Parts: sequence; C-alpha cells; structure tokens
Amino acid sequence: RYWNRDSIVIYPPVETSKYGYRDDEGYYLSIGRLDPLKRIDLIIETFKKLKDHEVKIVGTGPEERSLKELAKSCGNIEFCGFVDEKEKIELLGHCRGLIFTAMDEDFGLVPVEALASGKPVITVNEGYPPHMIKEGVNGVIVESNVRSFVEGIEKCERIAWEPSKIIDSAIRFDINNFIEQWRTLIGTVP
Repeated sequence: RYWNRDSIVIYPPVETSKYGYRDDEGYYLSIGRLDPLKRIDLIIETFKKLKDHEVKIVGTGPEERSLKELAKSCGNIEFCGFVDEKEKIELLGHCRGLIFTAMDEDFGLVPVEALASGKPVITVNEGYPPHMIKEGVNGVIVESNVRSFVEGIEKCERIAWEPSKIIDSAIRFDINNFIEQWRTLIGTVP
C-alpha cells in the first residue's frame, strides 16, 4: 500500500496433526491469558446465566484473583490455571466448543487449535477469528455481550456438528501449508 506493492499474508502456523477429535465431555473451554483484553469476565457473566452448562477456563494472568472472585458462587465455572501442551490438547479434544472473547485479536492460534480438534468456535465478531469461521459449519459468530454469547451457545447446542468438516477448516493454517507458502514466496524473489 505504501510502496506500491501487493502484499501477501502468511498466517502463523499450527501443527494441526497434534490435535484430534475426542468424545465430548460436556464442557466449554476458554484458553488464554487472564487479562482485560481477553474479556474472560464476559465468559463468567455468560455462564452465570447458563447454569446447566460448564466452562473450564485455562490460563493465568493479572485478572486471575478478580475473575475467581466474580465466579466464586458459580459451580459450573472451573479455573484450571496453567496447563502444559499435552493437557491443553486433551482439554481441546474433549470440550464441547471453544469460547473466544478476545478484543480485536489479530489472529488467534487457540481458535485454530480448537478447529484442528474438531470442535466449534464461538467467537466475538472482532479481529481476525470471525474470518476463520463459517457460521454453522465450524462455529458461531456473536457480538461481545452476554446476551449474544448466551444465544450463541444455545445455537451451538442445537447444531449437529461434523467434526471432519471442522478439522478440514483448520488445514489452511497447518504448518506444512505455511512452509509451502514461504517456499512459493521465496521462489518469486528475483
């Protein structure tokens, strides 16, 4: 744009083969830093209204204490703290879906990891993550308020998801495609 040149965007890679579908254990999942920009409070307020649904919140950060206080009377909200890669893959594989509330996220690796696990993503309509989602095929796009998230989760519950289609939607972000895109780009340099 500034140098009168076309640009090519190559997204960060995810090793999608590490992930895979596992039986749904009935909980929703959030993975991320417990920070104001991630809006975990929105998840807590949503699940206060959805008492019949469980959410596991993975991560640590500066808001951890206040978020736990906000959720203290809710038996359906579990804070998991930091988890290693192996446990994260297990949690993603067994969740019902990923809840993604980050404010204007420029990309978001966690939504891709959820898709690679065959799980739908319920994401705010901000930043790049909504561009990964095909409504009703691999996720649900909602506005950044409690009512919209409640409706999005209820919609998610009604859809008969096809894990293989969800997994297919993550392939474009696979590390092998990333490598091939770089090779192609480098091959065009005079």
